[in-house]
Amino acid sequence: MKFKDALAHSVNHLTSEAFQARVMSEDPSMMKYVPLLLDINRAGFLTSDSQAGNETKYENGVETERAYLHGFMLEKTAQGFIQTMGISTDKNAGQVMVAGGYDDYKVGIPLTVSKKNGTGEVKYETNLYMGLPTQVYERYLKECNIDKSEKVVYVQCWDPVWKRNAAGKKGLFTEVLRVLQKQSSGTRRRSLSVHVRLR
Repeated sequence: MKFKDALAHSVNHLTSEAFQARVMSEDPSMMKYVPLLLDINRAGFLTSDSQAGNETKYENGVETERAYLHGFMLEKTAQGFIQTMGISTDKNAGQVMVAGGYDDYKVGIPLTVSKKNGTGEVKYETNLYMGLPTQVYERYLKECNIDKSEKVVYVQCWDPVWKRNAAGKKGLFTEVLRVLQKQSSGTRRRSLSVHVRLR
């Protein structure tokens, strides 16, 4: 599919009963973030994975997250988006390089950690890698229904602050959406000014 069609497909998927059933079985707390994720997709960021920056207490310990968001953007959108995220927010965003295989990615940025009561033992549950094996990238393209000929890049965003709610005023999802909307509105203004000058 063309990227714009894949975006529309993603929006339909996020509103489907099958998606909602999957979220309810894996992490029901993510349901409240779906409206924001829908808006982010509508604004041009086709999301493929996310977590909200929650903290969950268990009988034997606690699991703490940083919020993150991964997915595809058009190349031309990504450059301005990444620059604006780095300048106007305290969040991190970057293009993921695609090369090699699984064995090439061993060191990652911790995104989820768990800590056991009593012992204080910390375990890194999930990590963020700044690269993707080629076969994984191609699988993601296929899962997101994006044609290989489309000029897209895989973008990762994450919050450097632990357990900051992604939907809060300074939350990751909120700021990603704000930057996308600002960028989109700037593009419309530039197009209009070019149109006016050509008349």
